[in-house]
Amino acid sequence: MATEKGKGAAAVAAAAEKGKGAAAAAAAAEKGKGGRPTAAETGEAEGKTVKLKSSDAHIFVVPAELAKLFKVIADVVDKGCADDTIPLPNVDARTLAKVIHYCANHLRMNDEPDVRGWDEEFVGNLDVAGLYDVMLAAQYLDYERLLDLICKAVGDMMAGKTAEQIRTTFGIENDFTPEEEAEIAAEIAADFED
Repeated sequence: MATEKGKGAAAVAAAAEKGKGAAAAAAAAEKGKGGRPTAAETGEAEGKTVKLKSSDAHIFVVPAELAKLFKVIADVVDKGCADDTIPLPNVDARTLAKVIHYCANHLRMNDEPDVRGWDEEFVGNLDVAGLYDVMLAAQYLDYERLLDLICKAVGDMMAGKTAEQIRTTFGIENDFTPEEEAEIAAEIAADFED
């Protein structure tokens, strides 16, 4: 069940399967531990819950209010069509747990002044691969707030760096020959001379 990449997913799955809810699963993804979330975080209180199924078949039970943050899911929930599990074929459990963790905290914080600091901490705890996965998930789920945050973080990582430094940071292989690079540099220089 746990692959090298999926060790965190195993902790997420264990937390979710033990019925501890999405917030515990998110905490497991972040820290490898699972604590008992509040009823508000899991939707076990009075509100309706929605089951989300990750691409690797892990089920997350989340409050409908949280699920409705995702535009791709909001209509399904609003129309009452979310009685069964909603499959999310493009989001794995580890990434979904991080997205749910982010959303749960934003719902709880309700735009408090500390939310920006929490956003910075959330992004700071993601490596490049995690940023990429969360960005793709936010785009797939159509959750603009998180997508904007991740894109800003990626932009900040690129700011003031050379092409080579950016390639190193993001693990991008240079597919240009030295001759092609020289040709492109000459074209750019000519464009700025005009």
